[in-house]
Amino acid sequence: MRRSGSAAPQSNWSPIVNAPRYCGPRASLRSRPTAIFMVPVTATGVSKGKGFQGTIKRHNFGRGPETHGSHNVRQPGSIGASAYPSRVFKGMRMSGHMGAQRVTQQGLKIVRRDVENNLLLIKGSVPGAKNSVVVIKGR
Repeated sequence: MRRSGSAAPQSNWSPIVNAPRYCGPRASLRSRPTAIFMVPVTATGVSKGKGFQGTIKRHNFGRGPETHGSHNVRQPGSIGASAYPSRVFKGMRMSGHMGAQRVTQQGLKIVRRDVENNLLLIKGSVPGAKNSVVVIKGR
């Protein structure tokens, strides 16, 4: 970006709650009524990326025996039959990239709002890493 002289890309989302029943989507938290605390909200964001993970962490597979000379400790096991159908079915759970996907968490509750800093305190598992963009919507 610096070499081309163009500005850094900006996000199109504004850090406010979109609750059309109570006020417009571009209003600040100062104009929100107290009824916003009774409405369950939905948070949408990109989950934390975990990189390339094995089947135990990614799909909660069990491990093999660790004793008696077994080398099948963290391996996935069989992935299909032999002569027939002589292929691996689509959707077989295997190792691969985990996380960094769009996630929507429903039924979260607003605990408090900070009017001076234009912040919402939300109880529950809000998806995403720190300082990531999260969209909050009323139901």
